[in-house]
Amino acid sequence: MGIEIAERHGLSVFDVHDEYMKEIDRLDRREEALANPVKAESVEPMSLTVLDLRELPSIRMRIKGSANWVTDAERGKVGGTEYLLVREPNNRHDTSAIAVHGKGRKVGYVSAAKAAALAPLLDPLPFDAFRVGGTSVVENSIRLWVDIPKVVELRQFLKARDAG
Repeated sequence: MGIEIAERHGLSVFDVHDEYMKEIDRLDRREEALANPVKAESVEPMSLTVLDLRELPSIRMRIKGSANWVTDAERGKVGGTEYLLVREPNNRHDTSAIAVHGKGRKVGYVSAAKAAALAPLLDPLPFDAFRVGGTSVVENSIRLWVDIPKVVELRQFLKARDAG
């Protein structure tokens, strides 16, 4: 069957196999998340040194993986207009991982691509967390959104901060 699909779409059998394996991996991760739904993980915001980045130009992004950290019913309670970004350099899945915490509780992650761009800028800083904006759930949606600083503006902000 894989050969037929490949020939029909002008692909190699290896391309079809790779896509098949990616889909199997995605389904395995989803099955694991459903089997182990919510792992509460908290931080005590008062114990952290925090750099406020809310004034920087940002881009609003969906918080990734929130189903692994909060239930649908909890989203309104832990979501808000303010979040903390916490680097997780020892994350076993992604050494550039940036967790998103709302009201002291982990609610998910920044996308892997954005985390890869931000991690080298945040890592040298003497802060445990970075305060950013965002939104909680809105009518007819359970998604949580975080405002991620734009890389160019963050770089300029940090350069000016170091110079001053």
